[in-house]
Amino acid sequence: MNPSAPLKKLFVAKRSAFSDAEVQGLLESLPGAAFLVDTSLHKVLLANAHAVEVTAFTRLELAAADPDALLLPSENDQTLAACLNKLPGRAHTLGLLLTRRSAGRLEVQASVALLSPHRFLLICVPAHLEKEKTAAANRRAQTWEAMRAFALALPQPDLDAILSIALQTTQKITGASCSAIYQGAGEKPVFQRTNIAGNPGSLPENISPSEMAVLSHPVLWTQGKKALTGLHTQSRRSGFSYLASAPLGQSPALAGLLLIAGQQVDPPENLMEILQTFAALVAYIIERQSLITQQSLTLHEQTTALQIKSAIMSTVEDGLLVLNADLNLLDMNPAAEQSLGYLAAEVYGQPVENILIGPTGLVPALADAQQGRRTETPLSIQLYRRSGQAFLGNLSIVPVIAEDTVQGIVCLLQDLSEQEEIKTQQQHLEQRALLGEFTASFAHELRNPINNISTGLQLLALTLPAEAPSQANIQRLQQDCDRLAELIKASLSIVRPMEYNLDAVDVEQMLQAILARWESRLQQAHIKPILQTARGLPPIAGDQRSLEQVFNNLIGNAIQAMGQAGGTLALKARLDPAPNAQPQVEISVSDTGPGIPPEVRDHIFEAFFTTKQSGTGLGLAIVKRIITAHKGAIQVTTIPGGTIFHIHLPATTPSRGEPT
Repeated sequence: MNPSAPLKKLFVAKRSAFSDAEVQGLLESLPGAAFLVDTSLHKVLLANAHAVEVTAFTRLELAAADPDALLLPSENDQTLAACLNKLPGRAHTLGLLLTRRSAGRLEVQASVALLSPHRFLLICVPAHLEKEKTAAANRRAQTWEAMRAFALALPQPDLDAILSIALQTTQKITGASCSAIYQGAGEKPVFQRTNIAGNPGSLPENISPSEMAVLSHPVLWTQGKKALTGLHTQSRRSGFSYLASAPLGQSPALAGLLLIAGQQVDPPENLMEILQTFAALVAYIIERQSLITQQSLTLHEQTTALQIKSAIMSTVEDGLLVLNADLNLLDMNPAAEQSLGYLAAEVYGQPVENILIGPTGLVPALADAQQGRRTETPLSIQLYRRSGQAFLGNLSIVPVIAEDTVQGIVCLLQDLSEQEEIKTQQQHLEQRALLGEFTASFAHELRNPINNISTGLQLLALTLPAEAPSQANIQRLQQDCDRLAELIKASLSIVRPMEYNLDAVDVEQMLQAILARWESRLQQAHIKPILQTARGLPPIAGDQRSLEQVFNNLIGNAIQAMGQAGGTLALKARLDPAPNAQPQVEISVSDTGPGIPPEVRDHIFEAFFTTKQSGTGLGLAIVKRIITAHKGAIQVTTIPGGTIFHIHLPATTPSRGEPT
């Protein structure tokens, strides 16, 4: 109990002052020797029975005593009144020497409360009680240290003997009448009692998993409390006044449970700290023994693995997988890791069917290897990498036999994906070369008519007055001829590099002009166009005709994607928020179409790849080529219900003297 807790009741209140009888009654309720002192009168006004008992003075003698003679400060030569008057607040603690009738002075610790000016209440507790508490704490610390030292000093190799000693030590420290250890019973879903010190019939032999869920943290049950498990119910029947439990290990990997039970009325002080310390000790002992056993098994497995590897006559450059007789993976070389996408360490011990994923014919071949039969010819099968990508491979399965027993299986994997890729690249190059020849020939044949049309339009414009209405139509036709010429030039860029005339391009004006040309087409397709450009957007460095080709292609694709249902076409331009050395402008083109399927998305920028029956597969390839030539980037984001193309192009750098 805190001896200064009732002092708050004696602070100056707003109501009338307490009577002497009320104050005396409150003093009698305090746990220590209490004195009410007035420093201005140099008097002890009141003292309780504890003060009379400790000092052996009567109440009258205490009332007549000089406080400075009765209570002396132990740390300096000042008087009590001087010390009390210097206290900074209402409550404080002082070390004092209390004068007694015949036994000299007693060292006390005094809790001091200021009740009113010059009036103090002192509650004195013998200092030796505090020393006893400190000594008790030291004894407890020594006990914990002894237990930890005991855990490190146990040399016995027999696990049961070590656990029995641990239980006996627990009982000696706590005074318990029974203690037990429960451990997991292998594959059984219960925890069995493996060791007990005390009456074997007082605790159950098994604990169910449902009870272990309740006991997965330290629990103290005492008589009068509700039984949380059947274990507590049986403890009540066995006459135990308390049952304490602590898990061995940490959830969810619990190794077992440590229990101690006693028949004392109350459990001993610090019972749970003692129990948890011994639980840590027991868990360490069990883990150490388990580690020794596991090391023995590991040594045996490593010996077997060395025997398997010694059967391999030469080093192979192809993928190599080493399996045990149960078709679980033991090892895998780097070539196999690269081909399959797994690290050997992360798939160790896994069934091979989780790693070599292929046709059903693979399973019978592995079953034959378990019987000691090897594949006569390599299996040409399609396997799958970790990413789900399929590849063609040749697989040979060889059993390793020692002492007429299959000790393991070696799988040799030849990854043919590189050869297939080379073949595909050759076909692509051949196709590209053919397209280059065709494109060059087609462009040559097409340029002449376009030039003739352009020349005719120029002559026609010269023959008509400048204010003639047909001049506007002639100008639009001339622009279309120019765009056709640029389209031919861009098509040739697929097979040979092109040069671009880079200039400062106003993004907003360019996009407005493009949407104006598409206005009638968008209305016919029931598509609502939206243009949003950030204020103060800097111009971009680019070839405007080539960039118009990019956005014309993307808008045309969006119209086709949305189809007859129509939708919304949005063009947005803003400064790229990503931190770059050079500022960039991000232009997005989005539609409300069905989106691009995942299997198509990774190939849309490849030349000759198309999902349209009448498509050439050049549109988006030219787009990417143009953006790349402008030192920009293009990405696509798509979900069912919409597709967004994000284009990043470098902004023009202000020349010296221009504002940034």
